[in-house]
Amino acid sequence: MKQRRLSDRMFAKMSTRKKIFVSYSHKDRKLLDEFKTMLAPAIQSGIVDLWDDQKIPTGSKWKEEIQKALSSASVAVLLVSQNFLASHFIAQEELSPLLKASSEEGVTIFWIYLSSCLFEQTEIASYQAAHDISKPLDRLSKSQRQAVLSQACEKLIQTAQQPARRLEPINKNSLTPLSCDSEQAKHLECCLLLMEALKSATTASHGGGPTTTLHRRLNLAKKWLEKGAALLRDCRNRLSPELAEGLDRLSGRTLPWLISETRVVLPEAGESDKKRAENDQFIGAQDETYYLEQQLKEQLSDNAEFHALQGGGRKWLLLGFNDREDYEAYLYPTVTRLAQSADPMQRDLFERLLEMMEFTPRQLAEEGYRKDLVMDSLNALLTEKWAEWTEVTSLGTNARGRVTEVGKRLLRQLLGRGDIHSATRS
Repeated sequence: MKQRRLSDRMFAKMSTRKKIFVSYSHKDRKLLDEFKTMLAPAIQSGIVDLWDDQKIPTGSKWKEEIQKALSSASVAVLLVSQNFLASHFIAQEELSPLLKASSEEGVTIFWIYLSSCLFEQTEIASYQAAHDISKPLDRLSKSQRQAVLSQACEKLIQTAQQPARRLEPINKNSLTPLSCDSEQAKHLECCLLLMEALKSATTASHGGGPTTTLHRRLNLAKKWLEKGAALLRDCRNRLSPELAEGLDRLSGRTLPWLISETRVVLPEAGESDKKRAENDQFIGAQDETYYLEQQLKEQLSDNAEFHALQGGGRKWLLLGFNDREDYEAYLYPTVTRLAQSADPMQRDLFERLLEMMEFTPRQLAEEGYRKDLVMDSLNALLTEKWAEWTEVTSLGTNARGRVTEVGKRLLRQLLGRGDIHSATRS
């Protein structure tokens, strides 16, 4: 009964909140203006009541006006960027009371990812974003950015029109896990595999990071696509017609096309870029994939079971890994993982590096070592500070580097050689 009275008081307090409060950094005003322009029809017609600090009247006490708007907000739009997270005023005077109001009064946190930043290190990461955050808005083309803003604004309008939500205590006993062998779970596994294949292929298509890692992402995308497509044939009757149609398009044409075209433009290990921007087929595959991805995410956005599977440990087992750490180690192999490889060429390469005063990737490849093995080994050594570049004016495979003295000692230990010089002295 006490819990019920508390919930009723929170609901009554929440029902007085009507506004949409926009929290943003003034350094991001350009993207704020794009967002408000997209939402303008709903603002002008009175469908939504949007407030940002540009509405503070001249001569008013601006801090009091902000606090007044905060206390009347039912939805908080956070335009998240490095500028946003770096602002002490936002953190203390806006974000903190909004997050508290979210947990205590049911205020909806609605955040948009403007530019790359460490949002994962904040409480914001625990809230579902208003759009796909694999890429921030400032890394999208103008047409892609407008499409994302359009869909986000539609969601915002729907959220603002919903009645105030009553906060009820959660009965944890009613939250039952999915059964891994249940036929009911197969359609969720299908969606997970295909969406993860899409994410992996999209990441590879945009480049960045070691080339060997991008090729691994494509290989995973192909593997997950095949598994997801096989499940789709058996469980499509459990999916909505719209979702089944979208997954059919994804698995039958769009994703295979993107994987194929990405392989065309993706350089091999140690090679220079193939000027992917000049390939019209590749750009077409990227664009088609992007718009289909937005549709599918929209259709899955309210599926709590899918999100539970997506955020749980079983996800990694379905994808073929023990956990996220195992997955990351596959994409970015460490020196230790490489040294434990059964590939005899891997050990021989490490032995060779111990002998060399300096190395270049080209020299190692010319000696007969596989290029992917060379690049993985050098990337791992350099990342873990066991090696360092000594001359990088010559780009790519001609850059010069060396294994440090500490790196050599650690590498000898991994290879079971001990310290040769110490052994000789004794």
